[in-house]
Amino acid sequence: VVSTQSTGDLLLHKTVDLCVTKVPGVNQETLQRVVESTVDGVIQEAESDPVLCLLRRRLTAYITEVSLNRKPALPKGFELVCDKVVKCGDTYLKLVDFNRKVYGPHYAKILKEISS
Repeated sequence: VVSTQSTGDLLLHKTVDLCVTKVPGVNQETLQRVVESTVDGVIQEAESDPVLCLLRRRLTAYITEVSLNRKPALPKGFELVCDKVVKCGDTYLKLVDFNRKVYGPHYAKILKEISS
């Protein structure tokens, strides 16, 4: 999962780079400050937006169900990007399975020691 900070940083740098290449003569430092304040505002609004919060909860619940090897239905609101959501779930499941196979015995040993 990508943090909001790193997503914001990436968006900031990509936007500044695009503007500098498309608008000659723009001072990069000034542009970076303007874009940074705009991106920060958009991210803060997105974190408190009730619709985005609902979609985030639905997506998290979907990915959790997938990681438990269940076959959940696609959450409402993701119909337009259903292929990407399903692919994300499948990829996450592969990662979880790999983690269980590689680290499962190690964690089982720790849990056994704790429970004794």
